[in-house]
Amino acid sequence: MDADGILSFLLLVLLTVGIVALVLSFFGGAVRIGNDRSLSRGLDILGEYCAKGEIQRDEYLQEKRDLSA
Repeated sequence: MDADGILSFLLLVLLTVGIVALVLSFFGGAVRIGNDRSLSRGLDILGEYCAKGEIQRDEYLQEKRDLSA
């Protein structure tokens, strides 16, 4: 590979990384798998349902295990 080929390859890689970074920043992290904030928010909502009496304790514990898995 000559110098032009290497430079073209590096430019393509840099462009690809830039596009991926732009897309991830646009979606804010919603595309990330296992997002801790999403899990925390889900557990908060689940706790609110239990506190209001909308779900029973055993159902709360099962859902909590399912969310954490």
